[in-house]
Amino acid sequence: MVNINHQLAAAADIDVQMTESFNNFNESLDKLNQSTIGQTDGIIQMSKTFAASDRYLKYIISRQNKRFMWIFIAAISVCVTAILILAGIVIYLKY
Repeated sequence: MVNINHQLAAAADIDVQMTESFNNFNESLDKLNQSTIGQTDGIIQMSKTFAASDRYLKYIISRQNKRFMWIFIAAISVCVTAILILAGIVIYLKY
């Protein structure tokens, strides 16, 4: 009977130790979960920031393309005008 009592006491001690270990493990998992949630929020915020930055960059590139087109058209117009003026001068001097 005493032997059974010692075995039950040892089993109870082991159960207490296992319970404490499981509680520590559970607390660790809770902390890990909270950390993961915080990191997820940070990643979502970074994603939104990058998306906004990407939209703004596309807008700026679009504006730059329009400006380049207008400057190119103006340069071509100036060149064509200069060529026509020079052609007119050559024709005028020829006759």
